[in-house]
Amino acid sequence: MVRGSDMPDLVGEKGRSNRGFLELKVAEFISNQTRQEDVYTIPKDSNCLQAVQAITDDRNLEKAVAVVDISSSKLVKGLISDIDVLKGVLKNPSKALNECDVKDITNDEYDSVKTSDPLEKALTIMKEHGLDHILVLNDKGEYEGWINLHTIYNRLTKEALRG
Repeated sequence: MVRGSDMPDLVGEKGRSNRGFLELKVAEFISNQTRQEDVYTIPKDSNCLQAVQAITDDRNLEKAVAVVDISSSKLVKGLISDIDVLKGVLKNPSKALNECDVKDITNDEYDSVKTSDPLEKALTIMKEHGLDHILVLNDKGEYEGWINLHTIYNRLTKEALRG
């Protein structure tokens, strides 16, 4: 990954250079849309059909959902993407989606960042794992939202053009 010190010295809003941009906190990049928990989270006791409905909702730009424990303030238990659902269906094709439990297809190994992390950490993880988006949690491990490359790029471009 290109580090801020290796980037051209673009000056953005308030005289901030790229180094300053990379040090911004992840929380500043969570879109208000991904804070709409109804299409980005599902309770851990949901069925696979409910996961598919959330993932395919037109408002869900990330095409993934965080599986949360609603009894403990939205503590994230794992992720489900469209690929996870497909793998689950292929493992047991005779089982209807409304009979499949989310816990059976939840991916409990996932990448995430905290709201307090610098943007550079999120970008490094995204590059290393080939991700377009990454889950954002608060310090308690609870769902906060998502950030994606599109949002980051737009913000960097706007700040560079202001300078």
